[in-house]
Amino acid sequence: MTEYKLTDESIKVDGKTLYRIKLTKNHMVHGREGTRGGFIESEKNLIGNAFVYDSAKVYGKALVTDNARVSGKAKVFDNAKVSGKAMVFGNAEVLENAKVSGNAKISGNAKVYGNANVTETSFATNNAKVFGKTKVSGNAIIYENAKISENAKISGSAKISGSANVSGKAIVFGYAFITGDVFVYGNANVYENAQVSGKAKVSGTAEVSGTAEVSESAEVYESAWVYDHAVVTDNARVFGYAKVSQKSQISEKAQISGEAMVYDEARVSGNARVSGNARVFGKARVSGKANVSGNTEVSGNDKVSL
Repeated sequence: MTEYKLTDESIKVDGKTLYRIKLTKNHMVHGREGTRGGFIESEKNLIGNAFVYDSAKVYGKALVTDNARVSGKAKVFDNAKVSGKAMVFGNAEVLENAKVSGNAKISGNAKVYGNANVTETSFATNNAKVFGKTKVSGNAIIYENAKISENAKISGSAKISGSANVSGKAIVFGYAFITGDVFVYGNANVYENAQVSGKAKVSGTAEVSGTAEVSESAEVYESAWVYDHAVVTDNARVFGYAKVSQKSQISEKAQISGEAMVYDEARVSGNARVSGNARVFGKARVSGKANVSGNTEVSGNDKVSL
């Protein structure tokens, strides 16, 4: 238990009076008797073995408890709760009804708010924002200017960076990497070692998995699935119930739709369209303005171009 008292040193924050705290008994983690800490509004803000350091501030109905630490210029306020062995430091803010627990860390200028839950050994830093009813867990890292909102879930060892936006009921897990100006939303899933970058969009109930890459301004949506080592790039579109897999590549302004499948080392590029129940596989090439539809199969070393 951390034994401390409120000192006479006070400051005003958001119309509230906060008091600097001071240890009244030696503590094996927080320091010797007389060590000054940060600022809290009342003893209801700080209980258990937790402590507030430096110029950090905890106020409102916020609670820092268990073995949690708040330091630097960090702020925890409103109805927020920081517990377990969580750490909030730098200029980070945890507010509204947000919860930070486990061994999670919030640092830099990151903000966690709304009803967001950041837990386990996850980490939000730089200018990251985690809000809504999101949950960030596992070893996930949210950094740079990334935003996680609504009901999105980030877990495993996933990394979200750049100015990426993950929202809706999207789920990102495993070792997935989302970066750039990407949007992942709806009920989309990105997992395993998949990468989504550039200005790409993944939405609907689409899935990107394996070591697949979706980049540049490509879009994967509706119930499409891109997996294995497949690459979808440039302004390509994969949608419907289409599947792109193995070492295939979809590029330029090509579109794969319906229940079409592109796999093996096939390439579809240009303004080509593959739709219906068509199959493109082997080392086949479909390019230009070619239209492969119905139950057509393009295989082997075939080349289709218009």
